[in-house]
Amino acid sequence: MTKETLLEIDNRRPFQPYSLRLNNGDVVHIEKPEHCFITEDEQTLIWNESGGRLKFIAIANIAMIEENGTPKRGGRKAKE
Repeated sequence: MTKETLLEIDNRRPFQPYSLRLNNGDVVHIEKPEHCFITEDEQTLIWNESGGRLKFIAIANIAMIEENGTPKRGGRKAKE
């Protein structure tokens, strides 16, 4: 998964909720665009869960994004 793919989906307007399926099988449901942040080093997604709790997710552990029930796999950029 790449930062660009995550930002593209999160910045769409009108916003549509989506889900992140992680490598361990967990699913994170993103209901609002302002609830996700990507760290400056582009390695971690910070998700503001309900109740103000923060969840830190390594972007490398995001297997796919599901939009409206449709899976979308994000490619990784090759390191130069």
